[in-house]
Amino acid sequence: MTNKSLDETANAVDPGGDDMSSILENLDLANEVARTNFEQQNNISNDQALFQLKYATIAKCVEVIMSIDPDGKDAPHKINTYKELMDQFVDVFDKMKPNEPARMKRK
Repeated sequence: MTNKSLDETANAVDPGGDDMSSILENLDLANEVARTNFEQQNNISNDQALFQLKYATIAKCVEVIMSIDPDGKDAPHKINTYKELMDQFVDVFDKMKPNEPARMKRK
């Protein structure tokens, strides 16, 4: 549809406009419900991806830290380096907040 309002379109097709207007309003509401549902599904997918990324990163950091030889002379330096890296990841992930749920806009 172009920029015509629902009522203008309904009146152009049917001068009484009552039936067509209610049909178009129902279609508009159905479209809004579908759009909101799609936004919610997209937000859930994004949140799941962020969750998986966080835990994969943490697991890799733990794996690297656990692989450090405690008897090695550079072990304290490596542990401190990886701790700082882990802290930076935590800061980045804290800034990446999950999405707000999509809500239908009331007219």
